[in-house]
Amino acid sequence: MEGERLLEKLWREPTEENLQCLQCQKSFKGSPLIRTFRIEQACSRRPGSSAVVSTSRGHIILFDRYMDCVVSSKILFSAVSHVWDLNISKAQQQQKAGPETPEAARRVLDTSARIYNGIERPGYEARELWLDYISVPQWSDALRSNILPIMDKLFSTAETTVLYFDDVTPNVVNELYKDERTPERLSSVISVCNFKYFKRVWTAMEFIRSERARTTISNYTYFPDLDDPAFLGQIFKAWKDEVRQHGKVHDLERKVQMGKNQVPWSLGTPRQAKLLKRMNFAMATALLCKRGCRDRMDFFHALRGIVRARSFKPNSSDFKTEYYRIAWECLKVGTTLRC
Repeated sequence: MEGERLLEKLWREPTEENLQCLQCQKSFKGSPLIRTFRIEQACSRRPGSSAVVSTSRGHIILFDRYMDCVVSSKILFSAVSHVWDLNISKAQQQQKAGPETPEAARRVLDTSARIYNGIERPGYEARELWLDYISVPQWSDALRSNILPIMDKLFSTAETTVLYFDDVTPNVVNELYKDERTPERLSSVISVCNFKYFKRVWTAMEFIRSERARTTISNYTYFPDLDDPAFLGQIFKAWKDEVRQHGKVHDLERKVQMGKNQVPWSLGTPRQAKLLKRMNFAMATALLCKRGCRDRMDFFHALRGIVRARSFKPNSSDFKTEYYRIAWECLKVGTTLRC
């Protein structure tokens, strides 16, 4: 299955009632669908799977469950945090097949398969994977809308969050982790700071709420043993080495053309926020307002996912109303609205 037929199969579900949770057998009407998958070469439907989609890159085996059932059954899965490919994003926004569909379908399949295969290695079988290109019925509004409010819980529940950096080359990583100071290492620090991943509200929320985080780069190399999520530990270490050498931080900032480029401190506090998992209203807003989103409700969902407030579903699509509601919920649990 390829092209338009593939996206119609993955992204459009006739009705919510047609889908059932593998664990409790209930339908997903009005409830969020957690769809994970495996990709296998042998054409066989695994016992306990929801569906199989056959493609040129293997057979995509789908598993549909409620979040509560994922937790109670201790289902181990990895979730992919990434910035959307522009061609795929355009096809998703169309909500139907169009001129972009064949190329978008190719990229959906290629990216998903290569990330999945990259996680697998000798002696280790990849877990079930959650990746929104496949796991979310993007052309089914009701199902997709129900998933958005539980994205924070999804990433905090995943055994591993795979941070996919499609603009990070192996050379940047190799230079970044050199012990000695070199112009190439400093250049790699700035390259990492300029990555698209640090410029979106969704990825900020996903990073903060993740537990164990590992990284995949542009050639789909996966770093299972590198416990330095998003390379942030190393870029701050290398930056401090450079500041120490230059004496004045302003001289270093001029050298790397800060303003045109990002530097480590201008990324905000994602590392500290990740340790806390939740932030007060003001700090969370400050972190996210420097990052982009497609619409204001995306900002709302990302903010709601990282503040210290009880979880709730929005009552409306009015951003101002729901933004004030987040502030009120933060006050009710005793968190400050000021930095």
